[in-house]
Amino acid sequence: RREAAGASQPFRARAMDEVSRFREAQMHMADTQQDLQRTMEGPDWPKEDWPLSMEDAKLVGDAEVVIGEQLKRLNDLIDPIGGLANVHEAGDEAVLEQMAYLRGMMSGYGELIERHVA
Repeated sequence: RREAAGASQPFRARAMDEVSRFREAQMHMADTQQDLQRTMEGPDWPKEDWPLSMEDAKLVGDAEVVIGEQLKRLNDLIDPIGGLANVHEAGDEAVLEQMAYLRGMMSGYGELIERHVA
């Protein structure tokens, strides 16, 4: 709903909002990765059961690959304009769409990991 209401905002405002949400998603993803790493390197390891099954570990690995590919695609779009800091100057809707798509992927990745470390 917030995004639908934002469509009437000028590009600059929508871009700044999307960059903020994107950075927040990046930080959340990094935090969940650190939580998983701490769980797997806990003081009881290797006696402690791994938090991920082999299938779940494969899903996490696959998600990281896909996110990495999409992040490269985003970087290909934003590097010529000077990176995230200048997205609001570009006027390129494709950049905002790629950021929103990648943000959704990072959110799903975080949910996948949180199921195992919570």
